[in-house]
Amino acid sequence: PVVLHRIVVAPTHATVTLTAGQQVIWLDPSMAFGTGHHATTRMALERLEARVLHGLRVLDVGAGSGILAIAAARLGAAAAHGVDTDEATLPLARAVARDNGAHATFEHGSLRPGDPAHACDVLVANLYAELHVELASGYARALKPGGALIVTGILRERAPKVEAALAGAGFARVTRFEDGAWCLLEAWRA
Repeated sequence: PVVLHRIVVAPTHATVTLTAGQQVIWLDPSMAFGTGHHATTRMALERLEARVLHGLRVLDVGAGSGILAIAAARLGAAAAHGVDTDEATLPLARAVARDNGAHATFEHGSLRPGDPAHACDVLVANLYAELHVELASGYARALKPGGALIVTGILRERAPKVEAALAGAGFARVTRFEDGAWCLLEAWRA
């Protein structure tokens, strides 16, 4: 199991002991990325835990196993929606959400910043640096004013390019978190 502050991610065969305020997300390793073991997923889960999500809409771009949207739903988001270009991940993400009693929803496709279905208060994406650079302006258009962006999957030496793209897209207060060779950037839409 991956034990965080408020969330424990565990395979269904594991025995888990929770402390007060913790909840478990049951997730067996599969073909889709995202079990919480990789530094990038773990950092994204930690940043979601650090936020008050009640009443907010969260969008997970590149949802994979659905772990980030499911965690957002379990942490109190009013709506948690994931989008992924890999159609094969969707049945898994939907099943994991159902099995964990999470109201997270998932769709096949890419970020559509002008679509009201993708308008959000918090956008989380665990992709790679070059794709974050390409999507930076789309992230800004999808987020509501004052919304939070959480992007990870970024190798440390590539973080400056992503930071520059986010600044160019109008994001403010970019904060970097590091774990080994990996970075997570958190920023706010002006």
